[in-house]
Amino acid sequence: MGFHGFLKQGTTGSWKLGPFVSSTDGDTESTGLTITDSEVRLSKNGGNFAAKGSTSDPTHDELGYYDCPYSSGDTDTVGRLRVVVHETGALHVDQTYYVVEEDIFEALLAAGAAAFDSNDRVDVANIGGSAATGVIRAAVVDDDTRIDASALNTLSSHDPGTQLASQGDITGLNDPTASAIADAVWDEARSGHTSTGSFGEGVASVQGNVTGSVASVSGAVGSVTGNVGGSIGSLTTGAADQVNAQADLALTDYDPPTKAELDSGFAGSIGSVTALSTGAADQVNAAVVDVIRTDTLTLPGQGAPTATPTLSEAVSYLYKVWRNKRDNDGSTIQYYADNGTTVDHKASVTASTSTVEVAEVITGP
Repeated sequence: MGFHGFLKQGTTGSWKLGPFVSSTDGDTESTGLTITDSEVRLSKNGGNFAAKGSTSDPTHDELGYYDCPYSSGDTDTVGRLRVVVHETGALHVDQTYYVVEEDIFEALLAAGAAAFDSNDRVDVANIGGSAATGVIRAAVVDDDTRIDASALNTLSSHDPGTQLASQGDITGLNDPTASAIADAVWDEARSGHTSTGSFGEGVASVQGNVTGSVASVSGAVGSVTGNVGGSIGSLTTGAADQVNAQADLALTDYDPPTKAELDSGFAGSIGSVTALSTGAADQVNAAVVDVIRTDTLTLPGQGAPTATPTLSEAVSYLYKVWRNKRDNDGSTIQYYADNGTTVDHKASVTASTSTVEVAEVITGP
């Protein structure tokens, strides 16, 4: 038994079944077997075994391998596909495939795989052969469970400032520039900021011009009525503490919008994404390529495999079964951990005159 590759969902084709070898010596190639279509048993994604759908019988090719046609109904279920044959006079053959959806197969495994560009990078400009913007848009609109397409603006006509201002709660926040903010602060009249203990009061209390230089100031300064010129080299600890206190008060006085106000402000249309920038696309490319080519999977530990694995879990189990030590004493198949001594999974084996039945894999030891 082993992993024999990926199959495209809902397609027809032919498997190479084998090798079939003599049940007497376990070595001689069995080239003259008569295998009927009903003797080729399939299990789709952990389901019960049943005869394959194609009515064509397998025919011998060479070296004990038989060409076995399969139908689109045999590959209609995404997930693990086990193909098992036990013909009289030969040891049983057990092969595992993985059926993937059509778009994923075409993008990753078909000739000229569309998911990669000429530099073998993941190509996010096309998803399943369609424009990325169209696929993304279709994923979020035009469905009862998604956003109504009529509620979306296109980026070409979308004005975030206008959209936000139209909500009423945050009018006046229309994309101010750094220059506009600076002008608004420095041109603000001191008379409007004289509350006791505020930073504005402290600034407003300095009247006239400051000229010349001040070498140092120790103790308290009640007021400055003359000119203070030059620069202040540093503040004393007490002065620094007072500045800190005033800054804290100013921050405390600031009344930012509440979550409810922000939710109300952003409740309108936010437009639609029409394309990724070159930089964003390159970053997505790099991240996806890193996942596919660099990131590693941790082999599953001891336990019974789930009947509904993720793609990552399914690939991990298949690789573990293919790579790690396993044995079969005729009554139990045991699958070992990487250390070769710990039994992670096992399945009972029941043999009759012409059939070897392997039960579902459970947890070891």
